[in-house]
Amino acid sequence: VQNREGTHGWASKLIEIELAHVDRVEFKWYQKTFPEFQKLREKADYEDKAISQSESVGSISTANSIINCVNQNIKKK
Repeated sequence: VQNREGTHGWASKLIEIELAHVDRVEFKWYQKTFPEFQKLREKADYEDKAISQSESVGSISTANSIINCVNQNIKKK
């Protein structure tokens, strides 16, 4: 059986599990934020559609927020 989510999906699930144990507020934020971020990433990478400059800047900001969330809450271990 082939995994349709790929490594990004698995990584996201592991992050969710860890955040759920460490910080419920961050967990809820991540659950809301990551799917929107992933949808835009897939649009930019796999569809023949351009994304706007504001979408691009917002995506970079979201990526940095996700990195900070992981660094603050998960890398402690």
